[in-house]
This record gives sequence, C-alpha cells and structure tokens, in this order.
Amino acid sequence: MTGNEVTQLEHNHPSFLQASDAPGLVLVPIKLTGPENYALWSRTMKLALRGKSKLGFVDGSCVKGMYRGELAEQWEKCNAIVLSWIGSTVASELIPSIMFASSAKKFLMGLNESYSNVRSNVLMKRHVVSMNEAYAIVTQEESQRALRVG
Repeated sequence: MTGNEVTQLEHNHPSFLQASDAPGLVLVPIKLTGPENYALWSRTMKLALRGKSKLGFVDGSCVKGMYRGELAEQWEKCNAIVLSWIGSTVASELIPSIMFASSAKKFLMGLNESYSNVRSNVLMKRHVVSMNEAYAIVTQEESQRALRVG
C-alpha cells in the first residue's frame, strides 16, 4: 500500500457523494459559450466544485491512481458526475470537445493546423498541462491574432 492510497471516505472527501450529487445537476447559471465568457464561467464553476468538494477532479489533485478496488470505481462514478455537471453548463456545440477529451494533450491534438506552433510549445513543457492551462494558451493566441488582423 502506498502512502497516498485512500482506503475509506469521510463526508468531506472528494469521492464522497451526497444524496444531492446527481448527474445533470446545474451548478452554475452561466453557460460556457466560448472564449468571450470562459474566465467568468471557469471561476464560477471552480467555486461551485470547491463547494461540493469536487474541484480535485478538475485540477488534478484527486487522481484515480490513489484508489484501489471499490474506491477506484467510486472515483470513476464521481468523475462521471463532475463531467455531467460541467456538460450541463456548456453550450451544446462545445460538449463533444469536453466529453470525449481525456487529457489536455488529446484537446490540443484536435486543434486546427494553424495552431501547430502553440500545440508544439504546450506539448514540450516539462509538466503536464491541464485543460484550463491549454485553453488559456490557445485563447491568448486567438486574442493576439485578432489584434494583428484588426
């Protein structure tokens, strides 16, 4: 058994589910529509997930490798519920990129070829880039391109 392995859950643990933690629950009233409201949506969603003790599923502090046996299945269940909460606050055209992306690397590989330099720079980083970091980098690149065109 490793030092970080979880063997039981307390009520405030990220993998503990309350009766109200149902799939499809709308945690925030803001729908993510694109780069124009990402910062507000992201901050609001992070606050809501922290309030539910589920932010670790998004920021990477609650990882599946910490769990064994039944607790690994509990982690999967919680992860699915968090994905459904996020999906319920995202514009329908953005849902496929969230629901089918398992890592930031797979978000990045689906980018348009015009972003090949951004993709290369992110993939060469020493640490694993989160979806939020990758999205922020791409959004920054889009903003810079818009300034050059305008």
